[in-house]
Amino acid sequence: MIEYSSSKQISIENFIQSFGGSLSKDNRWVILANLLPWDEFVGVYVKSMSRKMGRKAINPRVAVGALIIKHILRSTDEDTIDHIKENPYLQYFLGYEAYRYEQPFTASLLVSIRYRLGTKEFEQLSSYFMRRVHQIEQKIAEQKDNDQNPKSGANNPAKAHTSAERPVDDVEKAIENKGHLIVDATVAPADIKYPTDLDLLNEAREFSEELIDLLYVGKAE
Repeated sequence: MIEYSSSKQISIENFIQSFGGSLSKDNRWVILANLLPWDEFVGVYVKSMSRKMGRKAINPRVAVGALIIKHILRSTDEDTIDHIKENPYLQYFLGYEAYRYEQPFTASLLVSIRYRLGTKEFEQLSSYFMRRVHQIEQKIAEQKDNDQNPKSGANNPAKAHTSAERPVDDVEKAIENKGHLIVDATVAPADIKYPTDLDLLNEAREFSEELIDLLYVGKAE
């Protein structure tokens, strides 16, 4: 069951920290938190989730934000949880109103999300989120570059003309996608058998019998 109430990102001044101080407005997580289309992201996320059936789920904003954090930091499920627990900027990014040094959810939640969505849907969802994040990050970088180097930005006719002609979406369309890339190592298909797999015992038996046969033939000769 999904419950989500759309709300604007709180200001950094209203974010409560028990140890005092305030967040920096220049931090990348603060900037992203205020620029990302959270309602759009949540809408895509909950599309395949039931709003009425099942037990109450975690706040979709937190779930989506955790997936984005995981991919940006390229961390495992467990490390992602620790990063969120230890970093007030990440908690602000997730929409928290105050910092709290506690585990936001168990690492198994991310596994459950992958299971409920299915591998293909999960990969498409993650790719969509990260594509939108990268587009916004690129715009932030361009704006920062323009602020630091006015001559290289809008005041440069050649560069401004090129940017206008080749927006991010057109550039992406011009690049042909080939192959299949799995960027999340924790969900990469691995041809590894579990210790409880009985096939391992059977293969060990067959291998032992082959060795015995070889040793027997060698001894007979």
